[in-house]
Formats: sequence, C-alpha cells, structure tokens
Amino acid sequence: MALNPVARAFEVPFGRIAGVGAVFAQWLDQLPAMAAWFDSQGRCLAANDALRTRLQADPVGRSLEDLLTEPDRGRLAPGLAAARAGERLSDLEVGLLGAHGRRLAAQMSTAPLPAALTVAGGFQAVFHDVADYASVQHEMEAYTHDLEQLYLRLERRSLELEQANEALHRARIEISEAEEVARLERLRTAFLDVAAHELRTPLTLINGILDYLKACETEAEPRALIETAGRSARRLGGIVDNALKLIQSNRPGFSARFKLCSLRHTLEAAVDDVRPFLDLRRQYLVLDLPEDLPRLVMDRSMVRDVAVNLLTNAIKFTPDYGRLELLAEQPDPHHLHFVVADNGVGIGAEDLPHVFDPGFASLDTTHHSSGVYEFNKRGPGIGLAIVRKFVDLHQGSVAVDTVPGRGTRFTVTLPLRRAATDHQSRS
Repeated sequence: MALNPVARAFEVPFGRIAGVGAVFAQWLDQLPAMAAWFDSQGRCLAANDALRTRLQADPVGRSLEDLLTEPDRGRLAPGLAAARAGERLSDLEVGLLGAHGRRLAAQMSTAPLPAALTVAGGFQAVFHDVADYASVQHEMEAYTHDLEQLYLRLERRSLELEQANEALHRARIEISEAEEVARLERLRTAFLDVAAHELRTPLTLINGILDYLKACETEAEPRALIETAGRSARRLGGIVDNALKLIQSNRPGFSARFKLCSLRHTLEAAVDDVRPFLDLRRQYLVLDLPEDLPRLVMDRSMVRDVAVNLLTNAIKFTPDYGRLELLAEQPDPHHLHFVVADNGVGIGAEDLPHVFDPGFASLDTTHHSSGVYEFNKRGPGIGLAIVRKFVDLHQGSVAVDTVPGRGTRFTVTLPLRRAATDHQSRS
C-alpha cells in the first residue's frame, strides 16, 4: 500500500499500522485551515497541504519554534511549553515564518493528539490566517449589518401595515356607523310618516265629528258619531300611552313593581283585553294555560302589556277566521315561558332582524292605517319594542320564529326569581 508523505511520517514514529496513519493523514489534508501534528518535544510529525503552501516549505522534522518569526519565539515560549505538555490553547496570536522571511499573522489553537496515533504523547496545532479571519469577520459584519437593515425595513414595513390596518379598521367602523346612521334615518323617516298618519287619522275623525255635531240637530245620528269619536280618542290615547311607556322604561330612575304573581291569571287578563278584536275578526284562540304553573316574581302590568302587544300583533297579521295560540309551560325548574303563535302572513327576512327596534314597523308605509286589529295594518312600531324592553327588565328573553305566508311564533321566557341584587316584594 503506497502512503502519501504525511502517512509515511506516522508509520515509524507512532509505532502504529500504516492503515491508521493513512486515515488520519487524509483527514489532516482535508482540513481547510493550516494544521500540523507535533510530538512531545515539539517536532513536526506531519503537516497538511494548506500549511505547506502558505509556508512554501515542508515543516516536517522542524520544531514549532522554527516555524515562528524570531520575535514570536521568545514571546510565545510559555505557551509552546504548555502545548508540548498537552494543554489546550485557544486563539493564540502567532507569527509564522513565510517565504522570504515574511511574517504571516495567524491565530493558533492546540490540543493533545488522539491516542490512536501515538503512545508517546504529542499535540496538534491549527493555524487560522488572520487576514482570512479578518476577511471573514468583515463579511460577517457586513452580513450582520445587512440583516440589521433588513430587520429595520421589516420593522418599518410592519409598522406601516399596522397603521394601514388601523386605518382600514377605522374606515370600516366609519362605514358601519354611516350605514347605521342611514338605516336609523330611514327608520326615523318611516316612523314619522307612520306616526303622522296614525295620529292624524283619529284627530281628523274627532274634529270632523265635532264640526258635524255643531250643525246637527237630531239625536240619533250624533250618538253613533260620538261612539266613533270615542274609538278614535281611545286609539289616540293608546298610541300616546305606548310611547310614554317606552320612554319611561328607558329612564335611569324607572322602577317596576315586582311581586309574586300568577302568570296564568295575568295571561287570562290579557286575553280579556283583546277578546273584542278576536270576535270582530272572527278568529279562534286556543288557550293552554295549566292551573299548576308556579307563581313568579314579576311586574304584572308589564307582563300583561307584553302579552297584549303580542296577541294584538297576531290578530292584525292573521286573516279573518284564522287560528291563534296562547300557551304557557315550565321548561325547567327555574323558568316559565309563554308562547303566542298564529297562522298569519309571517315576517319577511328583511324585516326580521329589526322587529324589536323602536319605531320599526316595516319600511313599506303603504300598509299602515289607523286601527288596532285590522288585517295586515302596521302601527307606529312601538309594540314589539315595548315587548323586548319589558322582558329585559324581567331578566328574561324573547325569541321569534317565522315562516313567511305560514305564520309567526313568539316565545317569552321569564325566570321564576330575578337576580338577588334586585329588590323583590312578596304578596
């Protein structure tokens, strides 16, 4: 087996088989840095091509001191002694003796030789050209600088994106607010149109009847006219009363009269309130109000208004001879609920999200006319707003299910007892 010069240098001094020396010699030559192996006396046993090329001489057989410039030999004597003794040195600045006596600045690190190579000790030395190192360091600094600049650009870009996102978010909020303002304006306009019509009609009737009575001398006709005027006045009073209830319930100082009451009796009273309208429209109301329903803490007047408004709505939006339902039950140990259902015209998808909004009664004002129970005639849009407000004051909930053309179902759920922080009176 033919060995390269490095491998041959190991064969006798180390007393090892040629194969082992050859393997380590090949490894030494593959190192990118300048490297050499020395025995315990500091004599060079082997050097790689990188070191031989930079020194332009073969260092094998020479001492480490011989490889250094004259000033560095004395200065580094303690370190070289430590290296021969097997100590590790790191980045020791040395001056290698190059061609024509030129000093080659390098950094030297040493470590003991592997045991597989020698039984007599020794050390290995690795030299890094300071110029190469400085070049690499400069490249690293330049690379680090580029990274810092890239990071700064990314940071600025990130800040710009954040500002753009904030601006977009504000724009979306402004658009949403503008859309809401536009929607409320449409509702306000529709409400004013409806309210004006609702209030004008009974007032017109009353004024007309009064004018007629001034000129009328008979008694039979005035009696019927007086009844018509009375209905108009009651209608007008009902509109004002509902508006006042909604306004008062939104005031901070508003207080209700909560006490333990029967939901069944309250719902029966609400049915009595709307019975004349059911009879006039020839509608059939199915009642399912169990006698064993527990009593609950509530404001009886509020709950009665809730039921009356829901029943009135069902009457208005159900054709003559239609079928309505009012049922109550206890879905769990802590709540009661009652349901008002009809087989009427239902609620359109565009109106459904707004049915509880104050003043909303469909933007189509052509269906509005004065009256409490006439088929498919809208009012000023206060009734369902009162329903939602009064149910909220009871810490309850109201849900609506509808199928256009087939009917609507309102479900009101009320707790048996309100939160402990609220005042409760018992009777």
